[in-house]
Amino acid sequence: MTKQQLDRLFDIIFTVLLVILVVGIPLVFTSLTRSVFEVNKLLLLRVVTIVTMSVWIIRGLLYKDNGVAEFRWQKIGLEIPLLLWVGVNIVSTLFSQNLRLSIIGAYDRWEGLITIVNYVVLILMFAKLVTKEKMVHWVVGGILVSTGLSGIYGVMQSLGMDFMNWSVDPTQRVFACINNPVHYCAYVGMVVPLGIGWLLYLSATQDRFKFMPKWIVPAKWIIFFLTVIIYYNQFLSYSRATWLGFIAAMTLFYLFVNNNMDRRSERYLLVDFFFTCAAIAAFYLTDIFNLHQKGLVVAVPVSLVLALYVLYSYFGASRSLSKDSGKTEKVPIDLKELAILAGISLLLFLTYVLDLSRFGLLVESILYLILVPLFLFVSFHLKDQLKQVVSRLVIILIFAKLQFIAISWTSIFLYTSLLVAYYFMEFRNTQPQWLEKRVWLMSFLMVFALVIVAPSLPSHIAKLFADKSTSSLTALSNVQDKVSSYEDVAIKGTARTSMWKSSVGWIKDFWLIGSGPDTIKYMYPKYRRADYGILEGGHNFTPDRLHNEYLNTIATRGVVGFVIYYGLVIIGWCVLIVKGEYLLRRNPYRYVLLGVFSGAVVYLGQVLFNFGVVATLFLFYVYLGLGLAIVRHPDFRNWESNGNT
Repeated sequence: MTKQQLDRLFDIIFTVLLVILVVGIPLVFTSLTRSVFEVNKLLLLRVVTIVTMSVWIIRGLLYKDNGVAEFRWQKIGLEIPLLLWVGVNIVSTLFSQNLRLSIIGAYDRWEGLITIVNYVVLILMFAKLVTKEKMVHWVVGGILVSTGLSGIYGVMQSLGMDFMNWSVDPTQRVFACINNPVHYCAYVGMVVPLGIGWLLYLSATQDRFKFMPKWIVPAKWIIFFLTVIIYYNQFLSYSRATWLGFIAAMTLFYLFVNNNMDRRSERYLLVDFFFTCAAIAAFYLTDIFNLHQKGLVVAVPVSLVLALYVLYSYFGASRSLSKDSGKTEKVPIDLKELAILAGISLLLFLTYVLDLSRFGLLVESILYLILVPLFLFVSFHLKDQLKQVVSRLVIILIFAKLQFIAISWTSIFLYTSLLVAYYFMEFRNTQPQWLEKRVWLMSFLMVFALVIVAPSLPSHIAKLFADKSTSSLTALSNVQDKVSSYEDVAIKGTARTSMWKSSVGWIKDFWLIGSGPDTIKYMYPKYRRADYGILEGGHNFTPDRLHNEYLNTIATRGVVGFVIYYGLVIIGWCVLIVKGEYLLRRNPYRYVLLGVFSGAVVYLGQVLFNFGVVATLFLFYVYLGLGLAIVRHPDFRNWESNGNT
């Protein structure tokens, strides 16, 4: 057997095994086991991982013994951080407050040292074994199709059609094939950007065919349909934590895809990325959580960050445009343009951030009828760097307002005006090869809104004629209650905030290497606050997670583990992906890469108020490995693009 034939055989074997994982993990569950979901998903992960590693070792030995190829390790860029992460978990386990728990893991979660090593191996498997174009599409297709099937089941649950007799009512919040609506919402939310990225990839690559294959058009519509179903399930299983991660991730996704980031060099792109993340976080603190109401201590720094971000975006856009035209990067300060930008920023603040309802219905209506047309008129006539800066702000506003769109007719009107502004700035003077991409992006913005608005329309129409509202969708009232509770969660005391406060003494006692992996439930009684049981409702005095993955990490692995994991592994991965996106900026694979990256950001955002389970952690680590594969392997980096960016 030749090397080419051997390579092909092993590629097929690895592809089948990886597809089994990405299809099986989100779908598999059975009532035959006491733990209906977690233990079955973890068992599948264990078995397939062991088989894959065995085949991988056999291939390496076979190549080495037959001289077919030299058995060498090609770096993925995260070897040292991952080794350090495994090392600190081993040390933390050895000094754990419960050695057995830290090795095996607590019941139902099972996230001890064995599972941690399993996840690290998972990253390496996808980073090293996904080396061909077809393998990427099989993996991505497996993720999308399996999640779509789970989504169809979720829709059936919302309509009261279910083949299982659950202990909770799934029509309230669906959970399909994952154990909790909170975690199910996180999983489907992580898949939505991947579906959009894959769709954009197909749109960008169809021109490489002399004659367009008949399968491309139906394939794109199937991907679109599956992505919409998956997004609809994100609505049906509504979780505030996931939606915060989702809107942040999709903001970054749209900024990157629309080439609205500073691309003068890798360094400038990285600075722009981290500054944009800080600006998005600052905006959420004010517009969503209203934390500026806590006083000047919060309001002043947040306002300063946002103001500096607007200025930074303007100067970055100026230098980027001057570089594209071949001129020097030293652009003189244009006071007139800065004054216009300040005026536009104030107009955006008055229109979309300030709550005008406090002035009464009549004044509110008059102001909106003046401000919104004025903003649309301005956005239509913007050019060059001002257009690029305002486009950034519009994208941030679109996703910040998305989940609030169904609250009132006013919110529907304001979101619609943002879409019109987005259309003015992104579709005018669009080159033909970019038009389809922008149409798909615009279509998803409209679908995102329609999914949320459509169930609320009967209620809003009824309110026009009577005070009593009606709605036939049970999930809708739950969503509206949760959307309106952001400020209460952020400012007032809840069971979750009580958990967070309890971690202070815990972290002080085990600050270096923590109390040991998966020891939250074991250690919590010692640090439980007196108000926790009351806030929780008296039914669960010992949670197994602090509902904040960052606090979970620092409590169980200490400062050392926290710094290694988030400072080296996660931020290191983000840097590699952003730098890879810069290298692939004219390569259609950047869309798949951005889908993977944004899906991972959804996870990192939602665990600020939540935690990972087998399904979501599995997908997160698959994304880490798949992103590194696209960035590192020559077959993806050297893909010949036709200029469709």
